[in-house]
Formats: sequence, structure tokens, C-alpha cells
Amino acid sequence: MKSAEEIWLDALDSRENGDFDDAMRMAKEVVEIDEENTEAWMAVAMWSLPPPTKGKPVQPSLQQSAKSMTALKKVVQYEPENLEAWKIGGRILLDHLGMLEAVSYTHLRAHET
Repeated sequence: MKSAEEIWLDALDSRENGDFDDAMRMAKEVVEIDEENTEAWMAVAMWSLPPPTKGKPVQPSLQQSAKSMTALKKVVQYEPENLEAWKIGGRILLDHLGMLEAVSYTHLRAHET
């Protein structure tokens, strides 16, 4: 049986080789084995959203936003100082879900840690 680290490296290789579904499957496998692996949680969060495009960005669906937010919550649970996770979560709440009140609360929580 492979270790979480070995599976994580395979996930990164799959992502680099364009196999996005396999990369996501393996990232999820990593967090099942090692729930505190914030790198893998961050990957699940980012890979749940539409990929960046040139020109007009593609807005995530509600389901994509929810999956990403769930993973970002795990990142900040185990690594509260991860500013990138806070920024991405805030951007999803504000830009994609229109939840200004939640962003204000999230911003305050980020500064408490």
C-alpha cells in the first residue's frame, strides 16, 4: 500500500500530465489517509473550481463552490495562518456567492488567528 506522500506525488504527476480526474481522486485519497494534509486539501479546493482561462473567467457552479469551501475549511482548520486559503474562500463567498456578510466574518476570523 502506498503512503499518503507517495499518492500525493502521483496526484501531482497526474495533474501535470493533464489527467485532472485521476489527480483529484488521488488528492481525496490523500486526505482520507492523512486528514491534516493541507497541501492536498488546498489542491482539492483549487481543483474543484473551474481552471483559470484567458479572457473572461468561468464562474464556478454552486456545487463547485461548495466543494472548494469545504476543502478550504479543512485547510484553515489545520493551518489557520494560510492566507491563500482565506483569500480564496473570501473570493468565493463574495464574487461567486454574493455573501458580503460571510466575507466580513471570515475576514475578522482570519485576523484573530
